[in-house]
Amino acid sequence: MILQELLSKLQEIQARLVLNLPKCLRPYFDALDLPARLLVLGPRGVGKTTLTLSRPKEMLYIPADNPLVAPFKLWDICEAAFRAGYDGVIIDELHYAREWAVHLKALYDAFPGKRIWATDSSSALLESGVSDLSRRFVQIKVPLLSFREFIAIKHDHLFPVIDPFNPDMPSVQGVINAINPLAAFWGNICAKGFDHFSSRDITRRG
Repeated sequence: MILQELLSKLQEIQARLVLNLPKCLRPYFDALDLPARLLVLGPRGVGKTTLTLSRPKEMLYIPADNPLVAPFKLWDICEAAFRAGYDGVIIDELHYAREWAVHLKALYDAFPGKRIWATDSSSALLESGVSDLSRRFVQIKVPLLSFREFIAIKHDHLFPVIDPFNPDMPSVQGVINAINPLAAFWGNICAKGFDHFSSRDITRRG
């Protein structure tokens, strides 16, 4: 397979993923500002891919863990994407790419006007190279889904943040009036756990 064929297949994969993006995104994502050079870290299922695919325009999605990508060097794929007119690239599961740290730093230096976003599941391999990239790339560590976000997604109620040590009682009463928090917690959270309520579950709601 030549690079142009790979780009075409990656475009098809990206189109399918974008078509199936969840209609209801995590509230945590709303306040995030995504700079041109970005590393998105976090466990699997927290929505890293959903976050990056929901924002960009004219960026090519490159799943580094896809066997189609494995035979190619990361530099060659990204350079081909930029030459094809893409404004940036999204490299998903970065650590699967061979010599990813070397290629990422080279891309940063060689294409200053392009957006380069990368995601990874906080692997030990990635952590070993992040220190060298910290001056070049802004890091966002996506946490597990909170109970507040779970309620917002599952029950369509986004409540204000409540300080458990100094709660605002009208806000607490508003939560109690709207839903049964204990039922939501025991019926949904304990059955699966926040960390297992992934972006796939959110997609099914849409």
